[in-house]
This record gives sequence, structure tokens and C-alpha cells, in this order.
Amino acid sequence: MADEDEAQAAYGWMDDLKEKTENLGFDFNEIKEYADYLEKTGKAAGLTQEELLKLATKQKMLERGLGSLNDNAEDFYELLNGGKKDTAEFADSLKDMQDAVVDIVGGPDSDLDGSIFDAKFFKENEQNIKKAADGDLEAIEAVQTAAAQ
Repeated sequence: MADEDEAQAAYGWMDDLKEKTENLGFDFNEIKEYADYLEKTGKAAGLTQEELLKLATKQKMLERGLGSLNDNAEDFYELLNGGKKDTAEFADSLKDMQDAVVDIVGGPDSDLDGSIFDAKFFKENEQNIKKAADGDLEAIEAVQTAAAQ
């Protein structure tokens, strides 16, 4: 019985991470496959299985967030800069952008609420967000830094 309790405690984190990952909209098996890839290619040497799975989840979140920025930034900024902030279209676009930033700055353990990123945040960080949407590493880091403040 003690061995079963120890085994459950040792791998209880996996059930928690699986639930978090699936709540984020990812297939946990795909995350595990990506973690295996990272491990086999040596891109995550020295990490525990838990750290590896969290890294894989974070990478998938970053990819999704950048893809969403790429898909939505141009239209969003046309609405924002065109004075159409009182429309349903702008509200939907803002939500997409907020979700993208959460994916870029958050992680599987994050409980970050995208609503903290308002139109002012996006206006102040417009250039970096547009560059981040194109994959500019410095701009991605600048957006992450701005979001952390």
C-alpha cells in the first residue's frame, strides 16, 4: 500500500499536467511526443520528465500564440487605430489578441488572465507585437517583458 501511495505521489504531477494541458486545448499525447522528440535530439538535456513535458507544453503555447498574432495583428490594429473600438468585431479581435499574448507569456502552470491586456497595452506595444507576429525574437522578448510588468 505504501508503494502505491509513493507511486501515485511520484506521478500525480502527470495527471495534473495532463489536465492543465488539455484545458489549454492541447492533446497530451502530442505533448508527450514532442517532449520525446526534444529529449531524443538532445535539446532538453538534464531535464526531468515533468520539466520536459512543461517545456513541450510551453513551446506549443508559444507556437500557437505567435500563429494567432500573425493571423490577427493586422486586422486588430486596423480596428484599434481606425477608431472602431466600440464594435463587436473589435471585442472579438481583442480577445484573440489577449489569448495570443497569454500563450506567449504564460505556461502550463500559469493562471494568467488575458483581460489584463487592454487596448492601451496593445497600443503601447504595437511595434513589438507586429514584429513578434513575424517571429522576431527580440520583439517576442520585449512583449514578454511588457506583459510581465
